[in-house]
Amino acid sequence: MRAELMLKSSSVEAEAGEWIKAHRSLDVPLKFETVIDRRRPLAWNIEECFRRAKQNQRKLAGAKERIAKVEGELKRLQGAGPSELSRTQQARPSLFDRSQARGRRHIVSDELEVAIGKSAADNMALLRKARPFDYWLHLREQPGSHGFLRREKNRVVSDQELIEAGVWVIEQSTGKRRAELKDIAFDLLIVECRYVRPIRGALGQVTYTHDRVIRIRL
Repeated sequence: MRAELMLKSSSVEAEAGEWIKAHRSLDVPLKFETVIDRRRPLAWNIEECFRRAKQNQRKLAGAKERIAKVEGELKRLQGAGPSELSRTQQARPSLFDRSQARGRRHIVSDELEVAIGKSAADNMALLRKARPFDYWLHLREQPGSHGFLRREKNRVVSDQELIEAGVWVIEQSTGKRRAELKDIAFDLLIVECRYVRPIRGALGQVTYTHDRVIRIRL
């Protein structure tokens, strides 16, 4: 259902962008009213419609991939014994439970979630309790939120899942400035937590090795 809603939304926004571009007017048909902002210029509305349509298409691809994984897991569980099923259904403590830190989290899928601390001290508490194979996410050479992507050991995280997690971390890092930064490319660092070390005497600052970088546009 989520994938279907994103597909419909993406279609409407793309169609609205094409209509405004062709007619050079914000007097749009009723079905496009919810996707335009009359306070903004014509060019901004065209770009925003296409940007949101592209973003939804990206999320749609991720949703389809997650649905396929869930369906595969369900098939596996249908043939699992009672003991295996009960182990799979056990609730996993969140990183906040383990660290007693404050912050926010974003669910990427049933198997993946991203946590960010409310303060530098919270970020360091999260880092100390993160598992070695969890991922640390941060904007390269820019101040911002420390993201911690929790995953099971040997769980391969797809580029699409990393992008979804990264977009959320960037949005949390840029806050109210997000609207001004559309179409700007951000370099996101991805490092296994085992390779991230706090700098003594510099709260909230770390050193890292074995990093990977992906470029993301909001």
